[in-house]
Amino acid sequence: MKGLLFFAFLGMTAEIAAGVGITVTVFSVTSKNMIVRWTRFPDATSYKVTVAPLSTPDDPTAFAQFGPNTVMGSVGPLSPNVVYEVKVEALANQVVLNTTSVESRTAPQTVNIDNVKAQDSSTLIVAFTPVGGATGYQLRVENAQGYFSEEAVASSPALVGSLLPYTTYSVSIMAVNSAGRSQPSSSVEARTCESCGRCLIRRRRATFSSVAIRPSSRRTHMSLASTEEESMAASRTVDGMMHHGARWCRQQRADQAGDEATASSLK
Repeated sequence: MKGLLFFAFLGMTAEIAAGVGITVTVFSVTSKNMIVRWTRFPDATSYKVTVAPLSTPDDPTAFAQFGPNTVMGSVGPLSPNVVYEVKVEALANQVVLNTTSVESRTAPQTVNIDNVKAQDSSTLIVAFTPVGGATGYQLRVENAQGYFSEEAVASSPALVGSLLPYTTYSVSIMAVNSAGRSQPSSSVEARTCESCGRCLIRRRRATFSSVAIRPSSRRTHMSLASTEEESMAASRTVDGMMHHGARWCRQQRADQAGDEATASSLK
């Protein structure tokens, strides 16, 4: 009796295994393609992956066919931020043995960077054009010395900090949604400012929106109206700013030289 129950159990297990279909998952997506993964099916000689918009499932956008030992493949080109039906068919000499479908959205379209500028010696300001369907953005920053960083940002403009002074960086950006990331944008190069403050002086001069000449009994003062610093004293002159910046730079260099001399005397 126990032997009959054992064989009956084996028969039920075999029947369940035979009825199991293909398991399909979307491994990753970009704006233009999907990487699809599936499980093997008994006696299949090939697998066909077909992708169609969910709104028009009978109008496929792309398909690809793979050999019997392949369980992952890429299919495209596709459109950004579109929900697709992904269908995988197990075939034996072009006869369909099993079919499974899943839904997945592609990533948003590629973002365009408008400009990248230095804010100071350790920070860059990145301005870009937002794209539809994006829930966020990923900024990628790298340089020729091997530096690499990725940082999530919500909107434009975005700040990238903790950088080295007077160093050139390459910046690109990707749009993100629930499905994945877009392709990176074209990279834009920018250099951080010098640490001595000269860049700050040049930037202030460049952002002055108007210059008013006010006569004085002793000398002519140029009152500089700045949209960035309304609290700046109106009587501060361009020459005064440059003199202050140069003096600050000299002090920094003197401090650095003093530190080096002290370190040398301790050796």
